[in-house]
Parts: sequence; structure tokens; C-alpha cells
Amino acid sequence: MMVGKIKDEDKSLDEIKYIALRVLDYDENRNNILERKAELLLGFIGIIIPVVVGIFYYLSSENQFKEIYSNCFRVTVIFFIFSILTLLSFITSAIFCILTIKPREFKNIDLPNIWETLGRGNNIFSIKKLKINLIEHFYKIHKNNKGVVDVKANILSKAFYSLLAGLFFIAGIFIYLFFI
Repeated sequence: MMVGKIKDEDKSLDEIKYIALRVLDYDENRNNILERKAELLLGFIGIIIPVVVGIFYYLSSENQFKEIYSNCFRVTVIFFIFSILTLLSFITSAIFCILTIKPREFKNIDLPNIWETLGRGNNIFSIKKLKINLIEHFYKIHKNNKGVVDVKANILSKAFYSLLAGLFFIAGIFIYLFFI
């Protein structure tokens, strides 16, 4: 009877260890996905900023635009304000993307640390104790990594909303210029 109980405890610990390893893999995959999204968003911003600057330069330097709106102070001021807000939004979004990609304290399994907690092998310990220590170690790693990934997700969310604000400012400029 006692042998069956010990085997069941070992199986349970093995399953918990397996689940813990899957959770750590999930954390790492989520981190990689967030970094990839930040890289794509940063690439999009890198393409759109020169395009927007070029369009604004073309519109502001075109002779027709200067002739029609040069005496209208209001149009010039609104165009300038929206242009500055657009660029600030894109720059803010780019900074948030860089902060998302920036390496943080993402931890991985540290077997020497576990070995030290068990007395560097000086004492004879059971496999059960080792598995319990591994599970505790996995939980600490997951807790840290989840916090890091959540911070990255929040920063990436801010980058996306900042990009949307910039796109709305661009749309506002074109709508305003179209209806004048």
C-alpha cells in the first residue's frame, strides 16, 4: 500500500514539473511574440515617418498651397500644430517599441541555484525533495517572467495607441485641408 502511494506522489510531482516547464515555455513564447510585434510596429513607424514628413513638406512647399493659404494664419497654425502632434505621436510610439524590445530580467532555469539550496550534494536527499525544490524554483521563475512580460505588453499597448493617435492626426490634417 505504501509503495503505491509513493509512486502516485512521484507521478504527481512529475506531472506538476511537466506543467511548470510548459508554463515557462509559454512565458518565453509570449515574450518573443511581444518583441516581434514591437519590431514590426517599429518598422512600420520607420517607414511612415519619412512618408509623412515628405507629404507635409510637399504640401507646405507647393506653390499653390502657399498662394492659397499664405494669407490664412489659421490654416497655417492648424497645419503646423497637427504636423508637430503627428510626429510627436510617432516618436513616442517608437520609444515605447524600443522599451518593449529592451532586454529585461527574464529568468530561466538555474540548476546551480537549486543545487546550492540542497547543500551542494553534501547531504543525501530524496528525489521527492529535489522535485519539490524544482517546482518551487519554476514557480519563482514564472512569477518573475510573468511580471516582465506583463510590463512589456503594457508598454507595447501604449506604443500602439500612440501610433493610432498619430494616424488620427494625419487623417485630421488631410480632412481639414480637403474641406477648406
